[in-house]
Amino acid sequence: MPDQGTKAIDGKKLAAVGSLVQQLNLILTELLNASRATAVPAKLMQIANEMSGIQTLINQSAQAQAAANDVVFSSATTSLKTQAQMLEGVEAHIAGIIADANAVGRITGYVVQALAQIAKL
Repeated sequence: MPDQGTKAIDGKKLAAVGSLVQQLNLILTELLNASRATAVPAKLMQIANEMSGIQTLINQSAQAQAAANDVVFSSATTSLKTQAQMLEGVEAHIAGIIADANAVGRITGYVVQALAQIAKL
């Protein structure tokens, strides 16, 4: 039961966070595969940096999923919304790092879907 002054979390928004986590995990998997496909230290470092940013978003999403009420959920999702621009930057940066055009295309699709989920929050 929600605390006095708070409401239950909107199920549609909670579902959007769950979908966001799925998309972020798909991006992380693609980045991991890309890191395994190169031996160039500079590219490995760049991929690791992008993976770190995505992992941060996953952690923030997990905080939103674990929220006890709408106030905590709102705070967590506000943080996610501010990260949308970073996610767009990841999409642009990946194209310059990963040589596999198919992987870049898949990542772009996942980013677009992730941004669509953030927009629902």
